[in-house]
Amino acid sequence: MGGKQRIASDGKTVQPKGYREAAMQVMFTSNGNHTEFIAMISEVSGMVLKFLGIPGQGSADGFPGFTEMNHQPGRFAGPLKSDWRIPCPLDFTMEQRWTQCMSVQETVWGTTNLKRLEAVKDKLDPRHLFTVHFGVGNKDVVDAVI
Repeated sequence: MGGKQRIASDGKTVQPKGYREAAMQVMFTSNGNHTEFIAMISEVSGMVLKFLGIPGQGSADGFPGFTEMNHQPGRFAGPLKSDWRIPCPLDFTMEQRWTQCMSVQETVWGTTNLKRLEAVKDKLDPRHLFTVHFGVGNKDVVDAVI
């Protein structure tokens, strides 16, 4: 992920610890078996969370953030709020995603960092004239895709 990325930050960059300390980047795709895919993603997410110091569900600082925007397809939401290892089901309605799943933004930047970025966005763009799908301050939620 860039060799010196882990030590090149002063802690004030938008990339969360999970992104800065990554050894590599992997994008998982389904082979058509949705049940196997969810199980695999859940296992990998559990290992990443454990590496980031979150062995169980939850943290005082919220979700640590470890995904990245360039490879976040538009049909996804973040993981379930009730279990950070389990991806938001693709058949969830927009309402279910809004209430039961984390936002993509929270999975990218982390809970604490996203709040900081939203405060900056609100200060610089109080009328929310500038927005991008899944960007800071954007509230888009994708409807069911299967």
